[in-house]
Amino acid sequence: FLCLAAKASPVAVGTMAERESITAVDFGSVPWIMRKLGVTDSGMTKTDTANILEARDFGSKVCIPRAERVGNNLRRLEPGEDGTINEITKQKVVGELYPIWGTGDVLGLSQFDPLFGNAWLGEFGLGVSLYFSTLQLVGMLLFLLGLINLNVASYFNSDEYSGGYQDPNQNGYDVPLNAFPLSVPGLWEISGGYRGTAWCPTKEDGLGSAGYKYGQGDTREETVAWKAGFDAGSKETLSYRDCPFNQKQANTDLFTTIIFFLFIMALEKVQGEVAEAIDEAMQTAQDYTIEVEDPGENDKDPWEWKNFFEEKFGPVTAVTVGVKNGRLIKILGERKAMLRSLNMIGWTNDKDDDFIAEEARTQLINGDKLDEGLLQQTHEVPGWKQTLQGFGLLQDSACACRKLDKLNQEIKENCRKKVEAGGAEPARVYVTFELEQSQRDCLEVMSVGSILALLDIKKPDMFVKDAHKDIEKEFKGNVLMVTQAPEPEDLLWENMDVEPIMVFALSMLYTTIGACIVMVLGGIVIGLTFAGQTALAGYTIAFSNSALPTIMKTLNSFEPHPTVTQQQGSLLFKLVLARWTISAIVVYAVTCIREFDSWATQPKIAGIMNIMIADIFVSPMIRFFTGLKLPQRFILPAFAKTQESANMLYTGSPWQLAERFSDMTKTLFICFFYSSLVPYAYFFACGALFMNYWCDKYMLLRRWQYAPKIDADIVKTTRMHMALILIVHNIITLHFFAGWPFDEVNHENKYDIDGAEAVDNYGATARNFTDCDLDSCTAYNAAEKELWGRGLFIVFSSRGYFNKDQETAVFMYQTMTIIMVVIICVIYFGRSNFNEVFKLFVGVPQDTTDVARRPADPEKEYFMKGEEGQSIKSTASDVDWNAYIPEINVPGLQFTQLATRLPEWHKITFTMQPPQDIEAAREMLGKELYLATKKITISEDGDVVAETCGTAEAQIVEAKALANGTYTNVKLEFNDVLPKKEKAKDSEKAWFTENNLSWTANKHLKCLNAYGDAVPATYRQNSLYYDPILSEFTKHMLFSRCMVFIAPDRQEVEHMHEVRKSEMMNGFMGTTSDIPDGPPAPVEEAQVDDVNLQFAEEGTSSVEMSPPFAPPSPAFDGGIPDVMPPPPPAAASFDGGDGGIPDAPPPAPVRRPSGNYAEEEEAPVEEEEAPAEEEEAPAEEEEAPA
Repeated sequence: FLCLAAKASPVAVGTMAERESITAVDFGSVPWIMRKLGVTDSGMTKTDTANILEARDFGSKVCIPRAERVGNNLRRLEPGEDGTINEITKQKVVGELYPIWGTGDVLGLSQFDPLFGNAWLGEFGLGVSLYFSTLQLVGMLLFLLGLINLNVASYFNSDEYSGGYQDPNQNGYDVPLNAFPLSVPGLWEISGGYRGTAWCPTKEDGLGSAGYKYGQGDTREETVAWKAGFDAGSKETLSYRDCPFNQKQANTDLFTTIIFFLFIMALEKVQGEVAEAIDEAMQTAQDYTIEVEDPGENDKDPWEWKNFFEEKFGPVTAVTVGVKNGRLIKILGERKAMLRSLNMIGWTNDKDDDFIAEEARTQLINGDKLDEGLLQQTHEVPGWKQTLQGFGLLQDSACACRKLDKLNQEIKENCRKKVEAGGAEPARVYVTFELEQSQRDCLEVMSVGSILALLDIKKPDMFVKDAHKDIEKEFKGNVLMVTQAPEPEDLLWENMDVEPIMVFALSMLYTTIGACIVMVLGGIVIGLTFAGQTALAGYTIAFSNSALPTIMKTLNSFEPHPTVTQQQGSLLFKLVLARWTISAIVVYAVTCIREFDSWATQPKIAGIMNIMIADIFVSPMIRFFTGLKLPQRFILPAFAKTQESANMLYTGSPWQLAERFSDMTKTLFICFFYSSLVPYAYFFACGALFMNYWCDKYMLLRRWQYAPKIDADIVKTTRMHMALILIVHNIITLHFFAGWPFDEVNHENKYDIDGAEAVDNYGATARNFTDCDLDSCTAYNAAEKELWGRGLFIVFSSRGYFNKDQETAVFMYQTMTIIMVVIICVIYFGRSNFNEVFKLFVGVPQDTTDVARRPADPEKEYFMKGEEGQSIKSTASDVDWNAYIPEINVPGLQFTQLATRLPEWHKITFTMQPPQDIEAAREMLGKELYLATKKITISEDGDVVAETCGTAEAQIVEAKALANGTYTNVKLEFNDVLPKKEKAKDSEKAWFTENNLSWTANKHLKCLNAYGDAVPATYRQNSLYYDPILSEFTKHMLFSRCMVFIAPDRQEVEHMHEVRKSEMMNGFMGTTSDIPDGPPAPVEEAQVDDVNLQFAEEGTSSVEMSPPFAPPSPAFDGGIPDVMPPPPPAAASFDGGDGGIPDAPPPAPVRRPSGNYAEEEEAPVEEEEAPAEEEEAPAEEEEAPA
């Protein structure tokens, strides 16, 4: 089914016309089941409040990963981002679905194909790409190991081991395999399903008593006399199994172990090199940024941090001061999610049961104290229902309103305390340098051990280069704890205000709770095993493995880790511990304690095989059908009360990369734990990984939610787990071989006794002994083969019951286990422990790799003609880095929420009729244009200036102004093209560009505002800073601040756009366009007409656009181009290349409008000389009314 679905998925097609016909997903008509539920053919629900087809379209554009072709590669589009505009046809290239059955090479890993053939999955993060490649590699290796172990399976099925009783074709006795879904008792069964396993047949295993002849031992398990018992007059007997251990078992398994060990070492080297190559090939913010973990409580000014680091290590590009407001932004996000939920259930609809009076809604939206009487007017709740609601049952909109009111009061109290304390204290500071070498020099000098930083002890000079020893290492007398910063997407800003010791304490608490849950589930498995319900125990294990991720993720969500990587690491530890314990350790421990001699019996082998088969089918299918969300997509949308609630039903399922890695290691753990008993375990594990690969790949590209990118650290941890699995395998196999064949006698010592005495002492039971008749009997010494209970672990002396092969095998495994423990501890634990100790007392280990430089090969990434060999600057146009801008993901909200003030990047100017009442006109425009009234200025002559945040918001305002026939001279232009100056007006406010944000606003995407209106999902609508509940507070005292000081070079931006345009032409048209070698030379004003004429005559894709930011032509179908023309820049900024940049580069040389640029050049100078103004007024950032 998965393969058919993959082949049926849309993939890249040859011609551009075919590509233009591709939509994100072709949903077709309304499903019949929805029509039965009252949905019309047009998609409208029965209540006429939501359109199902529109909701499906939302799911396809926002929730399903899409990409655009760049040559032969795929570039991942952000949620809601449109594809590139084709400059020739003026048509928007719709993002295509990622092909499930296919490969790509975005990250330049073609040299590793086919082993790393899914390189384009790196667009989802290096961790995701390595996860799928690891599944491929391990799966292929397991298949090879399975072929090698067929030698052991053949021995188990031979007469020498099992007397041929495993093969029904040889003796006529059949013990079929009953393991769903491979077989179902009473319907279909697999004949001789236990052939090739360690099963030692007995007459109780269905072989039939008719074939058992006295004294001949037709089966391999027999009853023998115990010599010690005979001497003592005891009448006890012992089990005897004639299934001897053979040296080929040890040789084959040891060879398998060595191969897997070498594979882990090779994987460590190859994946490490790949991760390093990708890290060096892709320049990100982390390569230029340091993190200060212990700023002083008054060190809030980004300018002070900039000046401190800049004068020591070189130009600073950006500084973010993250404050301790984690709880505040978390509950602000919860408040916004609750308002959205109330709007979705219809609290504004007076015909709905959940209707809330408008006055009560206004109080809750503004954050005022809720008047309980207003709720009682619309919601009279009987006493019995109130009682149940107190226990969380029968909740309705009134209950949600009370919770929201309580949350509002907490928000206000939190803000009040922070303002009274002089503002939120700094928690972290992120300093981004212009050069990578500056970051490394800073880490060498400023990075000190945690203990030294705590005691304010400077870094010893012996760890600092001579050239840097004179650099001052203190900031205002504080020895800073400086480390390399994580990626911006890796940060969890809502956990900034939690101290590390509290993070550790909470992690221990919830890990302990998780361990208790595992113990309970383990008890259930033990009970079922003792009851003989091995198949049910196997499925309980499979279902537990499916439920444990949800349980552990819930527990893990209460741990306030500062980064996603640490959060995933904690979850991975819990899941690995839980799954390994449930899947193997519990069953093994119980069996060793209660019935060690049952390992070779048919029920025990059946239980092991049931666990493995369930791991192949049950777990992936549960994950697959749960992820499809069939009820949410085909039934519940018909009952949606609002369009927003219908849209939410088509969002993807959440997932965790740690969960997927733990599932893979769980499969490996089960395989290697029992492989010495079931040689086919390698094939079972290979099948499980095959199912996981295709199931997870399909879900990732079609059903799962977008997840933050995870780096290679989690892959390192998984490789360490694989090494631990190998050690566990050696120890368990050592004990299995030492206890073979799991009976109670010493096969090496037997005694002949008189038959008459045997009859006198054992009576009639003597006839049941093997090799016993009226003349003589054979008795044996007893042997205790379970060694754990005797305190024997790895090193122990040879046992008296060992045969020669056993003695050799045990010694080999003891030696190999010790060697592997030493090597793995040195390679994994030794290196990591050394690094941790080094961080405690010295600081961050130095990066010994070369800094990134411009290559000389034009075919390589980051080539720039004329700059070969130069360091790549963080401000370069081809370095796509996100700034450290605070944002959080809130459950219940579909877009990432920004947690800082937004700059006004653009402004819309137009002329209206002179208003009689300017304030009334501003209020009217605010409602019409979706803007706060403080962002609108109206002169007495009717000249209007509307400041906006982001291109999407600017285009919405521009389109609305153009649509109003009474407005004239509508123009969109940049409002602030230069970074702030230290002494300039408003220099204390945040400043960054749209390119520095982690997601792209799109005017076609909708979200609900606080009043229930579906408005465009702009940055302002998805920023917690503009929540109306904060209007009474000085907001910049509550939020973190990001300041970008250096903007990328304007001409480089133009050049990179020309390169990208040429690549797109090559990819879509199959033509070869000339790619510029370097940035264009400054274009004189008089040359623009000639340039445009030349482009028009050649028929290239360049288009003259005048005036700047004109509304899109009908050919664009109302969409937002990925590339916008530039604003009218200051002459110095354009010609000198040292000014600001537009949020998207221009498509070609564009005619600049005439005007007096001298005045624009003067403006920054005047601002620089102006003194800093007073703190921003609390009412300045009021929430837009719609």
